[in-house]
Amino acid sequence: MGIFIDEAGLTERAINEADSEKLTDMVEFVSQNIKKFNDEKDIDILRLLKNRCTDKGLKAEVVKMCRAVGMYNFYRNNMIFAKDKLRLAINKAEEIKRKDLVAAYSSELGLVYYFEQEHKLAEMQYKYVEKLLPDIPDMDKHTLYLHYYRYGILLNTSPLHEYELAEHALEKAISYAEEKAEIGYALMNIAINYKLQLNFNNALEYYNKALDTFEKSDNFSKSMIYNNLAELYKATGDYNEALKHINKAFEHLDNRDTTCYFEYFTTYTEIAVLQGEPEKALDKFLDMFFHIEDYAVYKSYIIENIDFLAAAGAKDVKMLKRLEAVVIKLIKFTSSENHEYKKELERCLENIRTYM
Repeated sequence: MGIFIDEAGLTERAINEADSEKLTDMVEFVSQNIKKFNDEKDIDILRLLKNRCTDKGLKAEVVKMCRAVGMYNFYRNNMIFAKDKLRLAINKAEEIKRKDLVAAYSSELGLVYYFEQEHKLAEMQYKYVEKLLPDIPDMDKHTLYLHYYRYGILLNTSPLHEYELAEHALEKAISYAEEKAEIGYALMNIAINYKLQLNFNNALEYYNKALDTFEKSDNFSKSMIYNNLAELYKATGDYNEALKHINKAFEHLDNRDTTCYFEYFTTYTEIAVLQGEPEKALDKFLDMFFHIEDYAVYKSYIIENIDFLAAAGAKDVKMLKRLEAVVIKLIKFTSSENHEYKKELERCLENIRTYM
């Protein structure tokens, strides 16, 4: 039986005093919860744990910690370090003949390439994993789910657009899924697959299947589906249905995730403009500011939406004056440390005044 470990138990002292069994449990906890280690100082704990495993001759655990350091860098958007550490983990896994770890970490390297928009390199990694899998009969189901889920999304993406292969990969992901949320996300991506092919009826069917799959309390996941449904209805020209569903997306999000809130706002703005009511989008934009604590964190979204609103309301002087007031306020409260952001806001202000 493994020893219970939580994040609070991963202190420098605890790691230094741990025996081999406890170190193994610590590594397992880190491997399964690497997203939780997102603080700048967490890298010191990860390195210490890796070094202690090296001292104890725990070869598999050293491999897992190389991967953990790689994924830590991935989630902190340090892509060069992420790729280097994942490659190191793969090489070390090959040395100890752990094909299961080679496959799992090669798939994660493919994920990093995908986020770097290096789609051909990502595809090479996923194809390599496909070659390995027949020789790994006891592969972890969750790892298989993640692999086929990632592969399906990649195959949907430009320039590949291998729609049939993408659906097949996502169906395989579903066959390995152990949680409702996993099934729901795979169904959502099958719906996206059909939307990209302009097969709106099938897309609608799979979005509704996804909605029915998520747990009743999983409002965040449902909000994503409602946003996608709004995009679908917008594409079909049914703007009233699109507006109804984007409002449902906001309701289910409950203002908890500001990044998603901005993404949904972009959908909302496009719908409002298509309905000939851009000022509705401005009202929503102003309302959104009550839910933001640190404007600079979301600067790219803010700049993008200000530009979009300015262009949408180019002939509406009253709307432009309201938008101008918001930008002036943003410039005033942006510290001099955020020089580039302030410069972009000043550019937005100049554009608005040009339209006026």
